[in-house]
Amino acid sequence: MSDSFWSAVLGLVALSFISYAIGRLAWSMIREWIETERTSLSKYATVIRTHLQTGNYKVVGGIFDNRSSQTSNKVWEAEELDSELYSRFDSSGRMTISL
Repeated sequence: MSDSFWSAVLGLVALSFISYAIGRLAWSMIREWIETERTSLSKYATVIRTHLQTGNYKVVGGIFDNRSSQTSNKVWEAEELDSELYSRFDSSGRMTISL
């Protein structure tokens, strides 16, 4: 997927996000959110990690249907990411999960 696609994803999420400041964000929290928000039309989830100047991480998640329309999103801000979550991101700080 192109960088313009990811920019659009981040832009859409930024317009409608609710941020939760937490100490440590765990993979289990992301997985639980995906399972709660997915529907029978959900095709994939994308999660993007950004390391902020404050030292915190901003993690943006989106769930998309088979037309690549975003059906749900969430933003977390955390002081740290657990090792399982961190290891799931690719070198650009992204992951895509097939649903």
